[in-house]
Amino acid sequence: VGASMAMESAAVLADELTRTDSQYLFQALEHYVARRRTRVDTVQKKSRQLGTFVLVDNPVLASVRDKAVKFYSQDRMERYYQAFLSSEI
Repeated sequence: VGASMAMESAAVLADELTRTDSQYLFQALEHYVARRRTRVDTVQKKSRQLGTFVLVDNPVLASVRDKAVKFYSQDRMERYYQAFLSSEI
């Protein structure tokens, strides 16, 4: 996710910079931040949620997690991210 977010950010930054000249550089950077903020915040939140689930120190909880994952289909995981992945950058 990190690499794709970096690529998205680069594309949005390039888009904003091509729409302006050096006189309005500060405004272009403000537009860039405004365009990226919601998406970046959403990805960070989802990543933290996933990290909390995956990085379990307690062996009992880790065992329960491992058993539960066997019943969690690829389709269900894709649906979880579908709305986010299909949104415009």
